[in-house]
Amino acid sequence: MEDTEDVREITIEPEGLSALLGIPLGARSIVIFAHGSGSGRLSPRNNYVAAELRRAGMATLLLDLLRPEEEAIRQNVFDIPLLASRLNRASEWVHSNVETETFTQGYFGASTGAGAALMAVASANPEIKIKAVVSRGGRPDLAIPVLDKVTIPILMLVGSLDEPVIGMNQRAMEALVNCKEKELIIVEGATHLFEEAGTLDNVVQHAKLCNLFGFLIPLSYMIWDCRNTPHRLSGLVGLTFFIIILCLCSHKPSKIKWRPVLWGFLLQFIFGIIVLRWDWGTNKFSEIANLIISILDFTFHGTDFVYGFLSSPPNICGMHPVLAFKILQVIIYVGALVSVLYFYGIIQAVLKRLAWLMQFTMGTTATESLNACGCVFLGNAESPLLIRPYIEKMTNSELHALITTGFSCIAGAVFAVFISFGACPRYLLSAAVMGAPGSLACSKLLYPETEESITKGVDDLDLPPSEKKNAMESISAGSTEAIHLVNCLVASMITFISLTALISGIIEYAGSLLGYPGWSLELLFGYALFPIAYLIGVTDGMDQALLVGRLLGIKIAVSDFLSFKQLGEILHLLTPRTAMIATYSLCSFSNLISAGAQMAILGGIAPKTKPIISKLIMSALLGGNITCFISACIAGILIEDPILCQKTYGIQSENCFDINLHQKFMEEIISQRNITLN
Repeated sequence: MEDTEDVREITIEPEGLSALLGIPLGARSIVIFAHGSGSGRLSPRNNYVAAELRRAGMATLLLDLLRPEEEAIRQNVFDIPLLASRLNRASEWVHSNVETETFTQGYFGASTGAGAALMAVASANPEIKIKAVVSRGGRPDLAIPVLDKVTIPILMLVGSLDEPVIGMNQRAMEALVNCKEKELIIVEGATHLFEEAGTLDNVVQHAKLCNLFGFLIPLSYMIWDCRNTPHRLSGLVGLTFFIIILCLCSHKPSKIKWRPVLWGFLLQFIFGIIVLRWDWGTNKFSEIANLIISILDFTFHGTDFVYGFLSSPPNICGMHPVLAFKILQVIIYVGALVSVLYFYGIIQAVLKRLAWLMQFTMGTTATESLNACGCVFLGNAESPLLIRPYIEKMTNSELHALITTGFSCIAGAVFAVFISFGACPRYLLSAAVMGAPGSLACSKLLYPETEESITKGVDDLDLPPSEKKNAMESISAGSTEAIHLVNCLVASMITFISLTALISGIIEYAGSLLGYPGWSLELLFGYALFPIAYLIGVTDGMDQALLVGRLLGIKIAVSDFLSFKQLGEILHLLTPRTAMIATYSLCSFSNLISAGAQMAILGGIAPKTKPIISKLIMSALLGGNITCFISACIAGILIEDPILCQKTYGIQSENCFDINLHQKFMEEIISQRNITLN
């Protein structure tokens, strides 16, 4: 379905005003049209503008401000207080209507309707917040007595050939003494009614841009915040580059709805501010991160008991815990925890509230929002199970969002693994939270919605309760299911580390034959992805960008586990800023192995979607990686003094028993004894 509009006739009582209400899929704002004299809800010009606004994701309400018998009385047409009261009544109806009660409101006024709109703003119910007013060929001068009470953004559009009205608008601009955001735009070649070719399109574009005023705030903040450290602004270049790439790779660029895109990136930025710059948020997230680590550390009571010295070896220099028998066992423990929390309904309750927040701001559907929130805690294997009954009914755009989100998150079960390799808990946790809205924004650029979803609201979702009979069964089932994931990780790490070594050996041999000794797979990755590393903010030197480029290549082509392991091994070579940006850019399951795993998981849950998923998978993989890159760009801009964490896996105690030193000591004693005996 290409047309997702729902336009219908309504009547606003008790005044009995006829109106046309149009609500497109995912709308969270509404534009109320105030028509001029001799016009009404059926005005072709205003209906054209309204249709374009609906295509942009905004709801519209076109209404007759006067009943037919009232319009017959000429003085009513210019009774601005009466028209303003009717407009206020329309706003109250929108505010009380169940479908639109949460929508933000704006006015679009034409001719005398512009004066009515401004007067309505000045006398509006304080509980109803009107966000902006756009005037097309309007008479805002008719509201001059009350314009000093107007403080919201105002945009006036007047045709260059409508000279008398230009003067009227200029006088109104001067009267808006308390309005900080106001602008008068003269549309070249347009008369009073904007009947000339292309002039209405100009009006539409300006009306859309009026909704973007709030998104200039983050940009202004970033530029101001980096005034003393301009090198941090390199991330802005990366942000622009990645958004352009997403647009160029879009399935249907003309169908992009900018609301979920802009809100997604805005939420990504806001979460970054809360976690990385706000002291309260930083402290709370640090507490949460430390709490998570403390909870995860209880795993080792079980591993030490079961595996003994394989989990906690003697304090001998060079002897470390076996990765598969210590760190990876955390996944089994977390699997049991998640399962029992789901049994008691805690997971469902938390996710529904987070999904409501994302849907309220971004306008994404319930399934998309819930899966994105679930992925923060559960990962790409478990999160789709929350919406299992709906997957086969999802639109192509929703499926694309589902896969992209899976590529842009990490599972809580592997949190401790990456920390042990040297990743900072605070950065991992914030990257996971920032990735949820960011992945939806990237997905809606790559694959815009053009169909009708069956789950517009979170209340439409009926999250299935746990099928387990009691908590003990949940714990047992959760841990048992996690064993399969551990086995898969062990197998994939053995396979791909071995294959990487093989390919690197072949490249090194080929390089030596060609007179270029020292070639390796990692070096080629470093050179190939050096530009990406620089764009995301690695500006501390070419050597740093090459190292991060190598890690990105390993992560995308091989494994995120291997990339984080190698990050821990080269931490001493990286600056704190480079290590921080690398952590954000690597924090996801967006690689070729995960692509195969996602196809298997989603194909098993919803077999009918396999052909569609196979077509969407590579586009979603691109979106997942770019989500991480954008998070890295934002973090690089926001963080002025990054911290450098240390790996815990493979770190030996200073008081370890050095068997080589002991052996050398024993050899010296034996040698001296032999000399004495002789």
